[in-house]
Amino acid sequence: MIGSGDIGYNREKGAWDFGYNIRYDYWNQGLATEAAKCMMKFAYDNFGARDFSATYAVDNPASGKVLEKCGLKFYKFGEYSKFDGSRIYNAIFCSAHLDEII
Repeated sequence: MIGSGDIGYNREKGAWDFGYNIRYDYWNQGLATEAAKCMMKFAYDNFGARDFSATYAVDNPASGKVLEKCGLKFYKFGEYSKFDGSRIYNAIFCSAHLDEII
């Protein structure tokens, strides 16, 4: 396995929130961008999703480039933590309203 991803509707944000993890030795091959676009297209095609959001760690600007390629733009700074709460990251939150998935 080289990575994982998830997309789901977030009622608080009123948007489809998505994320991904790619093994380090597979970075810089376009896989995260491809996976993110596929998740967005799935939600668009199957649920009519038009509003998307995602978050990335400030220390991982490459992930920010992935989100830019998917049409998302910065909307605020904040924090997020690992699921188990063991680490907190300074983060950038991004969103997009898309009428068409590229």
